[in-house]
Amino acid sequence: KLTPKELVALLFIAWGGSGLATYLLTQAYAVGEPVTATLLQKLQPAFAITLAGPVLRERPKWMFYVCFGIALIGAYLTTFGLSWVSDQKSDRVLTAALLAVSAAAIWGSCTVIGRWAIVKAVALDAAAV
Repeated sequence: KLTPKELVALLFIAWGGSGLATYLLTQAYAVGEPVTATLLQKLQPAFAITLAGPVLRERPKWMFYVCFGIALIGAYLTTFGLSWVSDQKSDRVLTAALLAVSAAAIWGSCTVIGRWAIVKAVALDAAAV
């Protein structure tokens, strides 16, 4: 039997990871450049590793933070180039970037919550939800 906390976690995975994040990435494709949205979605592992510390008590090594910083700089340069965010001629670039990064954050969260839930919940219950 699932506890309320486990049920909420599994529903977040189902609705957030399957529904909301997919919708956000699709909207990022529609609003902005699809290649940029796809590259920004690749930040998902960084979100998962960052959340694994507080949720799963898994601490990343110091090198992760160096790589995470480089990834953020690369994501910024991929999205905005060498210009400032405020210099953008259109809000479409910023909107698409926020949509894609939000989708990556939700998918990364679902990865961590899924690992937590599979330990807590019976696998059959998790698959049923």
